Amino acid sequence: SESASRSPSRKKSRRRRRDSSSESSSSWRRKRAEERERQRRDEEEYRKWAKEYEEWRVQDLDARNKREKDWYAMRETEKDQARRRALEKQKEREAKKKKEKDRKKKE
Repeated sequence: SESASRSPSRKKSRRRRRDSSSESSSSWRRKRAEERERQRRDEEEYRKWAKEYEEWRVQDLDARNKREKDWYAMRETEKDQARRRALEKQKEREAKKKKEKDRKKKE
């Protein structure tokens, strides 16, 4: 009778183990599915961020290139104006020297 009473309890404990293993298996599947979903969301968020960053980077680069181009154009204009002023001053000096020479010749 003792062995007869043990055998059903063994079956019950075996069933419990199977039930708990199927529960852990389903919870493992659920956790794995949740992890995949979280990873998918993270990847999607990263792709969105990368796209926005690339758009910003291109716009920023375009703006920087425009600023540099404007700056170089302004600098070139300043250099041209300085060259013109220098030429004008040189012509004025030469004209003044010529005037002095002509005045000295007359004396």
